[in-house]
This record gives sequence, structure tokens and C-alpha cells, in this order.
Amino acid sequence: MRAIALRKILALRLLPKSDTDGVRAVFEDLFEEHGLPKVIQSDNGAPFAAGRSLAGLTQLSAWWVSLGIDVVRSRPGCPQDNGAHERMHADMSIDLQTRAAQTLRLQQRACDDWRVEFNHVRPHEALGMRVPADVYLRSSRRYRRGMLGLFPDGVDVIQLGANGKFWLDGRHHVFASTALRNAHIGLQRVEDELVHIWLHHMLIGYVRTNAALGRYVTVQPFEDPQWKQLAARRAERSATR
Repeated sequence: MRAIALRKILALRLLPKSDTDGVRAVFEDLFEEHGLPKVIQSDNGAPFAAGRSLAGLTQLSAWWVSLGIDVVRSRPGCPQDNGAHERMHADMSIDLQTRAAQTLRLQQRACDDWRVEFNHVRPHEALGMRVPADVYLRSSRRYRRGMLGLFPDGVDVIQLGANGKFWLDGRHHVFASTALRNAHIGLQRVEDELVHIWLHHMLIGYVRTNAALGRYVTVQPFEDPQWKQLAARRAERSATR
């Protein structure tokens, strides 16, 4: 049912700019109306992902993780990882962009009408010629503003500073990520000189605390982070459908 649910378009908004605040506001409305998803899959562009950030996280995707949502990204240059979404964009290009309205308000109205037709009128072959509204299920996970996802047992939860840094063992000033500034992270001592770094349920990196390190340290990413593993498994499932 997960793949079927993705067929329904929950929002189609024309935003003046795709900054974090504007996009987050749309997601807050969606979460309140439809509940929290278990997974959000996105491409690798802003504001969803940042190639040079720890675990590819942005302020937006870090917020998703804080709500207990798994973040999955399609592989660069592999549109087949999200085929239904790419097909939707192709339909939009034909139906909307080639006949664009003269004002933003009129174009938004056209988008709203198109979304209603897509969800409630137009049958989909992949759904047995049903419409997406017939098979979509709202998430049972309620969204509450200010809620925070859980950390694994046995981690020490701290809050990063406004610069995305924290003190470790009172002698290492550790930089995590500017995208995580003021966020809560978990420190898990795995070995005497190895600390795993968690963002709620997501393992995002590690720090080695041997004496050779200087005062200033950077959290290191894993070579095969969780979000890449999730993306690979999701791509494999899509290929077998």
C-alpha cells in the first residue's frame, strides 16, 4: 500500500522561493491534515539535501528526522528510483506549464484544479484503473508541533550551539553541522576513543577522541550511512514491483 499511497498528490503549491521556512510551512500543514509518514523520499537538491552537510542533512530534513521520519534520497542520475513522481512531473509539464496563466494566483488555481482531477477523476493503470483518492490511506501517526523523536537507549542527549558545535570530554570543540545548529543530538560511547553521533533515531557520524586530536574536531560521516542503505533497499523493492 505504501507505493499506492504515493500516487496521491497531497499538495501542489507555487512558492515565491523554495527556502526552508516556506517549504516547512507547507509540510506542517500536510502533517496536521494527513499525519506523519514513516519515510520521505526526495531528490538531492535544496532544500531537501545538501551534498557537503553531515549525512546530507539540511534544516528541513533534520526537522523530518526529529519527528521520527526516515529520510531517503534517490540516487543521483537515477530518476527510476522515483518513477511515479517523474511521471507526474511529465504530466504537469504537458497539462500546466505549456498553458501557463498570466498571474501567480491564476496559475495556483490551475494547479489546484489539476490536482483534484489527478486525485479524484483520472484513473491510473497502476492502480487497476482506480483513482488515487480511492486507495490513499491517511497516516495513523499524529503530528504535534514541538514533538521530538526518540533517541536510542544509552545515549547522552545534548544540544548543539548556534554554530553547530559542542564540547566533548571538556577538551574537544566538535563541529557537527550548521544545518543542525541548536538541535539535540545523542552521544554514544562505543569504545574508549570512539563516540557515535545520533540525530534522534538516525546515526549520522562519529568522533574519535584519541590524544592526537587537537582542540578542534569535526564529526566524521560514515562511508555507508543509513540513508544510503535505505535508498538502496527502496530502489531494489521498486525494481521488483
